[in-house]
Amino acid sequence: MQKSRWNILEILKNVKIKKIMKTVLIVPIKKKSERVKGKNFKKINGTKLYEITLKKLKKCNFDKVYVDTDSEEIKKYCRRNKINIINRLTRLSKNTANGNDLLNYHSKIIDADLYFQLFITAPLLKISTINKCVEILKKSKKHDSILT
Repeated sequence: MQKSRWNILEILKNVKIKKIMKTVLIVPIKKKSERVKGKNFKKINGTKLYEITLKKLKKCNFDKVYVDTDSEEIKKYCRRNKINIINRLTRLSKNTANGNDLLNYHSKIIDADLYFQLFITAPLLKISTINKCVEILKKSKKHDSILT
């Protein structure tokens, strides 16, 4: 009995345990856009821009998906589709705030190993491309970000 127990412990010592990385996606969607008025609500073939991207996210390889918004319409859509909501801070709704400001804030309120930010203004981005980006970053030891 003792000998077989020792063998199991010896085997377990040599097994490499692969860390499972928690990946989250944050999609920032402002209610008001300055340069292109109402861009996030524009329709393409009868579907609002934000809906095109958000519908794809259920098929992407993220542990959790969040939408950071100040729009009641988008919050309602997220509740109906079981997407996590982050209420956009007023200071992050201003034109002086950028994607880095959002990521810095999100990393303080969401615990994850990898943070992804996806903008809805890229409706042609494929699910396969998004998932490939997730896999590349999960495997990479020398990269901490990826752009499409």
